Amino acid sequence: MKVKIDGIHIAGIASCLPKQVREIDSLSDIFGEKQIRRLKKSTGVEELHIVSNGQTASDLCVAAAEHLISEMKINRSTIDAIIFVSFSPDFKGPPTSVIMQNRLGLKEDVVAFDITYGCSAYCYGLYQASMLIKAGGCERVLVCAGDTQSLMVNPKDRAMQVIAGDAGTATIVEKGEDIIPFYFKTIGSKYTDLIIPAGGYRLPCSVETAQEETDDAGNIRSKNDLFMDGMDVMNFALTEVPNAVHEILSFDNIEKDNIDLFSMHQPNKLILDHLAIDLEIASEKMPVGLQKTGNTASASIPLLFSVLKEQGKDFSNMKRVLCCGFGMGLSISSAIVNLSKTQIFETIIEQ
Repeated sequence: MKVKIDGIHIAGIASCLPKQVREIDSLSDIFGEKQIRRLKKSTGVEELHIVSNGQTASDLCVAAAEHLISEMKINRSTIDAIIFVSFSPDFKGPPTSVIMQNRLGLKEDVVAFDITYGCSAYCYGLYQASMLIKAGGCERVLVCAGDTQSLMVNPKDRAMQVIAGDAGTATIVEKGEDIIPFYFKTIGSKYTDLIIPAGGYRLPCSVETAQEETDDAGNIRSKNDLFMDGMDVMNFALTEVPNAVHEILSFDNIEKDNIDLFSMHQPNKLILDHLAIDLEIASEKMPVGLQKTGNTASASIPLLFSVLKEQGKDFSNMKRVLCCGFGMGLSISSAIVNLSKTQIFETIIEQ
């Protein structure tokens, strides 16, 4: 699906990481030094921020939102909607967004809802916020995207242990003068390629689903843990993401060279390097920013902006930023946004 929504402005972006850090080298005792060296080279990940006991994705998003509201001096009563985009809810019910409304002190006549998505989540959140504004019912929307993948991964799953990080972000979308083109694609036939098999009502958690199994690559997990078919997901990314980039560029009638920044979901360095080669995009225009964070699922795109800000990136000329998320679903979401007048804040650490 392709659509353009006008009258939109992305006003501010903030990101939050949990305090606890896991050095990838610390996993050598479990997986061996040789394996860790190989994984560090292919993933590009040096360390992960992971939540402590009882800490959730919403905690990180609330901290990011509080920082954003404070720094931008936003009157909370002017926020008309809150959207929580994540596959790491506090509870099966109620929606986490309604809990966040109370914690953030937002007005009661606010629109609050969750979107259950992972790596392609951020552009879905921007799309929903833009539609709420375009419909005329909202003037300012708070989009919170965050996940705690570390809680979903089996400690013995070496494929996932070295990349699954945690983060929360907050974005203010409001009325403005920008036009945002969006592109979405869903390949639901591949839903089992990236899945937590047990825990829903299709297959509730039980003694049986908690039984660990070892796959052909030596990864150990149960049906209660996050499973990824690495080769299928990589093939999906390397095939479908370039197509998605070409589709949205064509839809917006813009040449690739006129894009100021390609902000991709951050799965691992290997995939991002291949995408840059396939799309013939210079590395400085398609940055890899997961070295200190890992793959943070729904948070990865806005978190990348905060990481780049810390590195001294000047966003004042970033009028055409192509965002592209891809993963769970399997799905792709993309948007071309103007960040030249967006307040982007460096990452904060939640204590």
